[in-house]
Amino acid sequence: MSFDYSKNKQGHNSDSFWTSYSDLFLGLSTIFLLLYVTSSLRTGTDAIKQQVDNRKLAMENEELKSQLKMYEAVKQNYMEKEATKSEAQEYQELMDKLTLLEEDAKDERDKLAKEKHFEKPSLDNFGVDQKEKPQDFSWLKKVKKLIKK
Repeated sequence: MSFDYSKNKQGHNSDSFWTSYSDLFLGLSTIFLLLYVTSSLRTGTDAIKQQVDNRKLAMENEELKSQLKMYEAVKQNYMEKEATKSEAQEYQELMDKLTLLEEDAKDERDKLAKEKHFEKPSLDNFGVDQKEKPQDFSWLKKVKKLIKK
């Protein structure tokens, strides 16, 4: 079973030309198989990474909601027990002005959306209830200073 060198020297080859094509096809199919495996691994790792990011964002969202509830409870407690009537009245006036500003901003956004066909951003997409607002009194003092100017 040794290799016959005389046949090779003469240039006569009884093997079919398909042998060389099958070797090329084997090489190409191996390359494509490797490309497929790497792309599917990359897709899988990207999907896992996205799921982890979504979980982190959901946890952060829940944490922020609980903080909002805590701030609301502190505000309610302060307004009921410790706030003077003038503070409560100022707070109500500021909230009324803030509501008016929000309505003006919404009207302006709607107007621009109609003119330029922009998509309206919504707080509901982020899991935020529009009725819940962080309302601690340090924030109120800043707003009060801005209004007085």
